Amino acid sequence: MEQDSTKPTLEQFKDVCRHEFSFLRELGYSELQDSDPADRFNVVFSNGALTLSIRGENWGKHAGVRLFHLDGREAPVWWFVPLSERKNRTPFDPTGFSQLDDIRRAALTISRYCRDVLAGDAAKFDAVANEWRRVTDSHYRQSLQKRKLP
Repeated sequence: MEQDSTKPTLEQFKDVCRHEFSFLRELGYSELQDSDPADRFNVVFSNGALTLSIRGENWGKHAGVRLFHLDGREAPVWWFVPLSERKNRTPFDPTGFSQLDDIRRAALTISRYCRDVLAGDAAKFDAVANEWRRVTDSHYRQSLQKRKLP
């Protein structure tokens, strides 16, 4: 069986995650052990309150990166990027592996726009997590619509 050159191996995936997100160590994060053996393309870092998850998606084509709070709320890292800068591409040469490029792009984004959140800025995390919930949770949206203004 011939290996698809555009899909990284598990070892490549994990090595790139560990290398690109190595700055998390200086913020008090450590890598958690795999909790689900079926979800092998997943690297998780946590400081106890916030957890950063990097998951392989679309059969090796992309990577999803999310921040989770201990209380279960989540915030996609791209939502911390100002709207005016979301279309800007990060300055690096592609590796030939779109998934590994996604990981590298996410690490650069998090390092630039989320460092304060990772260091404990709860207000910024709350704002993004609440907006994410408003957009994605229909029950929450309905509860907001039913609220009466004072």
